[in-house]
Order: sequence, then C-alpha cells, then structure tokens
Amino acid sequence: MKTEMNNPIDELSRRTFIKLSAIAGAGLMLGPSLTFGEDASEDRTYFVNGMIPACLLLQTAELARKATFVSQEMKKALDFSIYLTNEANFAFAGLLPHEWKALTKSSFADMPKEKQAFKAGMIVSNTANEHFSEIYSNCERSKIPELRLYHDACLLKHVSDIDIKQVTKEELVTFLRTLVSPMITRTHTLRPDRDDGMNWIVRMTKWNRDYYAYAENLADIMTKPDPIKVDNYIKKLNFIDLSDKSIRYAIEGVDFGEMHQVDGNRSLYGKALYESLKRIYDGFK
Repeated sequence: MKTEMNNPIDELSRRTFIKLSAIAGAGLMLGPSLTFGEDASEDRTYFVNGMIPACLLLQTAELARKATFVSQEMKKALDFSIYLTNEANFAFAGLLPHEWKALTKSSFADMPKEKQAFKAGMIVSNTANEHFSEIYSNCERSKIPELRLYHDACLLKHVSDIDIKQVTKEELVTFLRTLVSPMITRTHTLRPDRDDGMNWIVRMTKWNRDYYAYAENLADIMTKPDPIKVDNYIKKLNFIDLSDKSIRYAIEGVDFGEMHQVDGNRSLYGKALYESLKRIYDGFK
C-alpha cells in the first residue's frame, strides 16, 4: 500500500516508525548531542538515548500486552502512547532519567497511578544504560556517531518492519524529514521553553540541520550498509539476534503465559528487552 507521500511504506510500518521517531527524536533533542546524553547529576554518568531506549520501550510494552500473566494495572502503566500527559507517559519517561531519580526509591504500590507509568519508563531507560552505555563509552569518540547510526538503522529495519528492498534512499529520506514537525511539537510539549522562545527557536534550528544530516546518513545505511561496519558494529558486539525469544515474541505479537518463555536471550538487545519486562513485572508483584 502506498502512503500519501507515495512512499512504499505500508501503513502499519509507517505508524510504528512515526511512534519510534517521535520518542527517539524527542530524546535526541533533549540530550546534549546526537549520540548520548550526559547525566546532569553529580556522578556524571552517561545515559543512552535515541532509538535504543525508544525501541525497548515500544517492545517492552508489546510484550506486556501479550503476556497473559501480566496484570491489567501493569498493562495500563505501559500504555505506549505519545499523546498521554507527561506525568502518565511510559513512552517518554526514560528520556531524562537523571531528573526523576526520586521516583526510583518508591515502590509501584506506593505511587499514584500516573506515576507508575513514569517509573516503568525509567526502568527501561536504566536497563538500556546497563546494557549499552559501555559500548559507547569505550568507543573512540570520533566513531560514536557512526556506531549509533548503525544501531539505529538496524533497529528501525527490524522493529518498524519496513521492507528495505522496496524503498529507495530518496524515498526514505523524504519520509524521515516529514517527521521533524511532530518531533519538535512533542518535545516542546514535554519541556516547554516559555521564558525564552527565541533561544528555543535557535536551538531547534540547529537541531533541525543536524537531524537532516542524520536522516540522510541513516537512509544511506538502511538501504546500503557497509558489510565491514555491520560486522564491527552489529555482529562483533552481539548487538541483536532475531532468534532471541524476547525479540521474536515482541515482533510476532504472540500471546505467552510464562516469563521463562522470553528468557535465554544471547544478544545485548534481547537481554535488555527481557530485563525491562522482568524488572517492571517484579515491581508490580
């Protein structure tokens, strides 16, 4: 099915892509760089942002939705919507983990319902950090943007389910650029800059230029990846393995009744996905 932009991206893939891009784009805007953000707290640790936590948030929510043993209370907390209020938004909660550390000391049972979603989102963000921040911290700084592009391209191809063989680079770039406006709107809603509108415009203008370059590079890697770099950034790092149970269940959307059915994963992403679900589930028990 063609979209209104005449791109061969079917509607289901397009909706998923827009969700992920809105979340990841907001994360990239709110972070100090297009690679990873630096925690503003005293310990000066790093937190991963962009497509990695965005995909983990989406697929953790999908696993919870299909898990028959998960309570309705938990399913509601993991509602993956980019239009919920900030206080009840699982999807956006992991963008700024250093700003919400006080919530980590409270149990789900002791929290208002709307805060449960935020805490669940933070758990996913923290899990992403545990599994991926070392890769970025150990990477040569000049190569980090390329590393992140290969990770983003890899995740988008698999999670959004776009048939790359049917999409040209030009079509993908056009599509990616149409997402800029929703990203800016949603990010301003998340953290409005009411006192300094001009500064917001300047920052968004700069971000917009950076994003256009990013979209061009991302589309190039998605349609024509370098086999050597795929080997270095994906395979050797054991970044993702589509045979992992947690990934298969999330992509296929099949009901399952026991936590162990999505355990036993080998890749970093598969392990992070399982841990995200398990930690939230344990918190709600």
